[in-house]
Amino acid sequence: MKNIDLRALAPADIVVTKAGRLDQRDMDDIEACIRKFKLTMNSIVRRGKQVEYAGNQDVFDHNLESVTARFFGKGANKKKQKKSP
Repeated sequence: MKNIDLRALAPADIVVTKAGRLDQRDMDDIEACIRKFKLTMNSIVRRGKQVEYAGNQDVFDHNLESVTARFFGKGANKKKQKKSP
Protein backbone atom coordinates (compact mmCIF):
# COMPACT_ATOMS: atom_id res chain seq x y z
CA MET A 1 0.00 0.00 0.00
CA LYS A 2 3.01 2.30 -0.08
CA ASN A 3 2.58 3.14 -3.78
CA ILE A 4 -0.95 4.49 -3.55
CA ASP A 5 -1.33 8.23 -4.07
CA LEU A 6 -4.92 9.26 -3.39
CA ARG A 7 -6.04 12.66 -4.61
CA ALA A 8 -9.35 14.47 -4.39
CA LEU A 9 -10.82 17.56 -6.00
CA ALA A 10 -10.76 20.79 -4.05
CA PRO A 11 -14.22 21.83 -2.79
CA ALA A 12 -14.52 24.71 -5.31
CA ASP A 13 -13.65 22.26 -8.10
CA ILE A 14 -16.43 19.94 -6.93
CA VAL A 15 -18.94 22.79 -7.06
CA VAL A 16 -17.84 23.92 -10.51
CA THR A 17 -17.85 20.36 -11.85
CA LYS A 18 -21.35 19.70 -10.54
CA ALA A 19 -22.60 22.99 -11.99
CA GLY A 20 -22.06 21.53 -15.45
CA ARG A 21 -24.94 19.06 -15.11
CA LEU A 22 -26.82 20.61 -12.20
CA ASP A 23 -29.57 18.20 -11.25
CA GLN A 24 -31.14 18.10 -7.77
CA ARG A 25 -28.50 15.77 -6.37
CA ASP A 26 -25.79 18.11 -7.67
CA MET A 27 -27.51 21.07 -5.97
CA ASP A 28 -27.57 19.12 -2.70
CA ASP A 29 -23.86 18.28 -3.03
CA ILE A 30 -23.04 21.90 -3.92
CA GLU A 31 -24.91 23.15 -0.86
CA ALA A 32 -23.05 20.67 1.35
CA CYS A 33 -19.67 21.79 -0.05
CA ILE A 34 -20.48 25.47 0.38
CA ARG A 35 -21.56 24.97 3.99
CA LYS A 36 -18.88 22.51 5.08
CA PHE A 37 -15.94 24.31 3.49
CA LYS A 38 -17.35 27.85 3.88
CA LEU A 39 -16.86 28.58 0.19
CA THR A 40 -17.40 32.11 -1.01
CA MET A 41 -19.14 33.18 -4.16
CA ASN A 42 -15.88 34.72 -5.38
CA SER A 43 -13.94 31.47 -4.97
CA ILE A 44 -16.55 29.56 -6.97
CA VAL A 45 -16.86 32.17 -9.73
CA ARG A 46 -13.09 32.56 -9.99
CA ARG A 47 -12.64 28.79 -10.37
CA GLY A 48 -15.52 28.59 -12.84
CA LYS A 49 -13.80 31.16 -15.07
CA GLN A 50 -10.61 29.09 -15.08
CA VAL A 51 -12.35 25.97 -16.35
CA GLU A 52 -12.69 25.17 -20.03
CA TYR A 53 -16.04 23.41 -19.99
CA ALA A 54 -16.26 20.51 -22.46
CA GLY A 55 -20.02 20.88 -23.03
CA ASN A 56 -22.18 23.87 -23.89
CA GLN A 57 -20.46 26.91 -22.37
CA ASP A 58 -23.67 28.96 -22.30
CA VAL A 59 -25.45 26.26 -20.29
CA PHE A 60 -22.49 26.02 -17.92
CA ASP A 61 -22.42 29.81 -17.42
CA HIS A 62 -26.17 29.83 -16.77
CA ASN A 63 -25.87 26.97 -14.28
CA LEU A 64 -23.03 28.69 -12.44
CA GLU A 65 -25.14 31.87 -12.21
CA SER A 66 -28.03 29.77 -10.89
CA VAL A 67 -25.80 28.28 -8.20
CA THR A 68 -24.49 31.66 -7.06
CA ALA A 69 -27.99 33.16 -7.10
CA ARG A 70 -29.43 30.30 -5.05
CA PHE A 71 -26.74 30.18 -2.40
CA PHE A 72 -25.48 33.77 -2.32
CA GLY A 73 -28.50 35.83 -3.37
CA LYS A 74 -30.34 36.71 -6.55
CA GLY A 75 -28.10 38.31 -9.15
CA ALA A 76 -25.02 37.72 -7.02
CA ASN A 77 -22.87 36.72 -9.99
CA LYS A 78 -24.23 39.25 -12.49
CA LYS A 79 -21.93 42.05 -13.55
CA LYS A 80 -23.26 45.41 -12.49
CA GLN A 81 -24.16 47.57 -15.42
CA LYS A 82 -23.18 51.23 -15.44
CA LYS A 83 -26.13 53.58 -15.36
CA SER A 84 -26.31 56.00 -18.24
CA PRO A 85 -26.53 59.71 -17.32
